[in-house]
Amino acid sequence: RQSSDISVVINHEMSRESESDESDHDDSGVQVAIRGSEGQMPQFSADDSTANSKASPKAVADSACSDTETWSKIVDDTETWSKILQVDLPCKRVSDFFAKFLADDAPHSLDVFHSSIGDKNISVGMWSSSFLRSVRFDHHATPAKVLREQDYQTYGGAACLRNKTTVGNIPGSSSFHVEDIWLIQTAGESEDDQRVLIDVKYRIKFTSKTMLKSIITRRTGAETKGGYMQYFSFVQQKLGAQDELLMPGPGLKAPTFADRARALLRDALSAFERAPVSTALVLFAFLYATRLKQTIKQLETALGDFEERMADFERMLSDRPPQD
Repeated sequence: RQSSDISVVINHEMSRESESDESDHDDSGVQVAIRGSEGQMPQFSADDSTANSKASPKAVADSACSDTETWSKIVDDTETWSKILQVDLPCKRVSDFFAKFLADDAPHSLDVFHSSIGDKNISVGMWSSSFLRSVRFDHHATPAKVLREQDYQTYGGAACLRNKTTVGNIPGSSSFHVEDIWLIQTAGESEDDQRVLIDVKYRIKFTSKTMLKSIITRRTGAETKGGYMQYFSFVQQKLGAQDELLMPGPGLKAPTFADRARALLRDALSAFERAPVSTALVLFAFLYATRLKQTIKQLETALGDFEERMADFERMLSDRPPQD
């Protein structure tokens, strides 16, 4: 969850300020083709309301985007990213969603959402002329201090929002950041059926080596997914949509028996999973020490058995009569 400890994708403004730092650059090398006009809200095509009804980003790009190749490259380059969810919203146009939730004067802005879940010291910057901004807040359940850098781009009747999230004040936070992307497009058979589809994907990028990689990967993934499920539940509530419209992203398989078993195990260890990283490390060290003691005890028992057998063997040899 945005709510969980960490929560994400390329910020072009930072890239321009530090071009030598390749670790903060998007591997795809995708360039911005269309942005909002200078000093204005992002501009959408006049036929946004009649965009292609197919749900795939490529289909929308073919009918509504002035740079189909760039949009397709964004979709292709994020194909391997982890899928979080796909949400179907009762908005007629992409611009409607922006106006209600992302604009500087949006009635249901990010600061409203973060306040509603108890985050503190919330600061949502104004969009720059090239539609870049920063969002800062202190997480309500942990000591984490979050910085999220956002980059909004429009492609005709479609758009994408890139987030790069870094977290401070927790162990290992300097070794990674999280990137996520929202692919926003319209779909619908007719004007009355017009709606907005948003696909959300993410990835974790490690910028340096850390012994906490496995812990960070597991917990960050869970927190990122949980945070966006919580945010889009907030969005649906404000739009009067039903919770069942929130669904896993396309391509996710139905849970198998093994998946359900792992889910039960995660639930059984929920107290461990939800603890701050520092507490989790202490618990991990305690469990490891306990296991090590058990192993040593088993080795001592095995060694005792071996010594007894050797003693029996020596007695057997000594009891044998000497041979001529």
